[in-house]
Amino acid sequence: MIFHASDLAVVQAYREYQVDNEALSIPKNKQLSLLHFRRRLAESLVLQNKISGKRGRPSGSSPTLQIVPRDQERHAQKLK
Repeated sequence: MIFHASDLAVVQAYREYQVDNEALSIPKNKQLSLLHFRRRLAESLVLQNKISGKRGRPSGSSPTLQIVPRDQERHAQKLK
């Protein structure tokens, strides 16, 4: 069922691609076939995360840690 729904979405996107090409008067020999359209779509989905670069938290927004020696922590606890 999931594969059918995703296949339906791809075919609908291809149909919209054809309508846009007709509106822009692009000749049929310059348009992608359904097979090539699917291939380009699959390649773009596979490469989507690879283009973004580094993963994880950006280095500029990481919080700064204050390192307090253990002796000062004990001294501060005694004062309270």
